[in-house]
Amino acid sequence: MKSRLILVAHGSRRPAWRAPLDDLCARMQRRLGADAVRLAFMELCPPDLPSAVAEARRDGVGHVRVLPLFMSSGGHVEHDIAPTLAALGAGDDGPAIELLPALGEHPLILDALCTIASTDPEGAR
Repeated sequence: MKSRLILVAHGSRRPAWRAPLDDLCARMQRRLGADAVRLAFMELCPPDLPSAVAEARRDGVGHVRVLPLFMSSGGHVEHDIAPTLAALGAGDDGPAIELLPALGEHPLILDALCTIASTDPEGAR
């Protein structure tokens, strides 16, 4: 079964704001496969989450995992993303949709933050 990960971020009117996210998505595509990862936004810049799910459906993806690029599941994840995904998957023969915990709630993020915090900035270059 074909699977896809959709990274979802807030969005901004500033084009430069999304550049690091586009780069992250491209790097993940190089590691996981060009068709395996997409980027979507809650607001202010395309594509939005419904469009990214619709693309997965058109591409014949059977399982979509949505990873919110937020530090916690409160706010947008709980009140916007979860209901949007529920509506997109209701009564539909499209892909199974799985909402992952917010990025900041994953235990590996704590390890990464501690590594970043304890790295000598001069040695990191």
